[in-house]
Amino acid sequence: MNDVLSALPFSVLLIFATGPLFFLILETSISKGIKPAFLIDLGAVFADAVFVLVAFLGTKSLLADIKDNPNLYILGGVLLMVYATISAITTIRKKEEIFENEPIEPKGFHLFSYFIKGFFLNIINVGTFLFWLGLLVSIAPTLELEINRIIVFFSTVMIGYLILGFVKIVLAKQLSKTLTPPVIYKIRLSVCVLLVIFGIYFIYQGAHTPESDVLLPSINQWK
Repeated sequence: MNDVLSALPFSVLLIFATGPLFFLILETSISKGIKPAFLIDLGAVFADAVFVLVAFLGTKSLLADIKDNPNLYILGGVLLMVYATISAITTIRKKEEIFENEPIEPKGFHLFSYFIKGFFLNIINVGTFLFWLGLLVSIAPTLELEINRIIVFFSTVMIGYLILGFVKIVLAKQLSKTLTPPVIYKIRLSVCVLLVIFGIYFIYQGAHTPESDVLLPSINQWK
């Protein structure tokens, strides 16, 4: 029970630490509906689970690779900027459709594409991997390196994040009832601009990669 309670604050932190996804999920909830927004969240959490698994199995060599290869950050930033640019162009082209029509919630495979979008935008963020790696290295010793306790802790963080994320999505959707199509259009373009800014930041990280000297000794102590 203590492991569950100690994990909950990290669920709250993760809500605001998802970077570009935070704004994309809000915008999607407002313009497309609850299901697409939640699927983006779900895709992001799946990417988080992959990060935790990779961090647990690979830690030292992977961290060293990231430190020595800033191109990983730069690639992530470029991909994010390309995605944002394509989204902005698509939004501008569909301006009249957005202004004239009520938003239609996606269905079928198109709905599933939002899961892929959430996974993709999270998996290209190397900083997210470092977040999970740092958390794993910091928390594992306090859990006495017991696999079951580690699984409970990280599962609680992710489940708590999904629950809080769903509440955030529902609240954003309620807000959409008061927004006019022109406002929604501006919000979508603003999110694209924010994604470009995050992409530039990721590229900046590539030129100033975080030191792994603090994490590596900790990894050696429990791996």
